[in-house]
Amino acid sequence: MSELLTVAFGDLDAAAALLRDASEMAENLKTDLPADLDCGVFSGPAGEVLAHLIHVTAQVVIGLGALGDAVTAAADAYRAANDAVRDRMPQPWTN
Repeated sequence: MSELLTVAFGDLDAAAALLRDASEMAENLKTDLPADLDCGVFSGPAGEVLAHLIHVTAQVVIGLGALGDAVTAAADAYRAANDAVRDRMPQPWTN
């Protein structure tokens, strides 16, 4: 049995925009980092934790941006396929 899935084009565009916005917000987190860590004897370990968090955040930024691009590419392909089918459909109600 074949299943039919339809998604509104606007919903795909909105999803892609949300993913890109989230990527941008994560990217902007780096501007809130302190210049120097002053944690006394814990400065070294705190710096390591912060470096790890920055690395993970960078991966999130890359992933969200790539996912937003993939959703946009899928939406474009979906639109193109929809338009191609529509163009081939007989439209007896038009002159």
